[in-house]
Amino acid sequence: MGEFFARIDEKKFVLLILFIAPTLTLFDVFADLKEGVSLSHIIVEIGIVTSGVLAIVMVALLLRTKSEILKSSLVETKEELNKVSLDIKEIKEGIHNRVVKDMQEWSLTIAEQDVAFLLLKGMSTKDMALTRGSAEKTVRHQLSSIYQKSKLSNKGEFQAYFLEDIF
Repeated sequence: MGEFFARIDEKKFVLLILFIAPTLTLFDVFADLKEGVSLSHIIVEIGIVTSGVLAIVMVALLLRTKSEILKSSLVETKEELNKVSLDIKEIKEGIHNRVVKDMQEWSLTIAEQDVAFLLLKGMSTKDMALTRGSAEKTVRHQLSSIYQKSKLSNKGEFQAYFLEDIF
């Protein structure tokens, strides 16, 4: 039963429910006309039918307006998301450029820069060696060289040096 209701378009369902009452009342008006029911009773029923039709029109217009507002809001949200994504991309590029600039000022080799980026990502010496396809001893030597050239003592100081400007 839950699947049935999950697949129903709410707007169409509401309009269908609203459509049923005036339709049944209209059939009753025709039956009453055949039976010779009083004019006042028929006028009341025509008023009910008219009210039902007006309700359908109003609900349909409200649903369409709400739908348009939601679509517009979605477009605005997507535009905002794109702007924020571009801002984040610029910030990331700025941080990356700053890190590269510092590494170049310290005269790190390309290999040392690669290891330094892995260090900033929090990798262990073993994982750095596996990622780079080199021996752990080579990575340890490169880390020593990085610490010496940067005048920073260890992994924590190295990471903190770059994180300090972010926070």
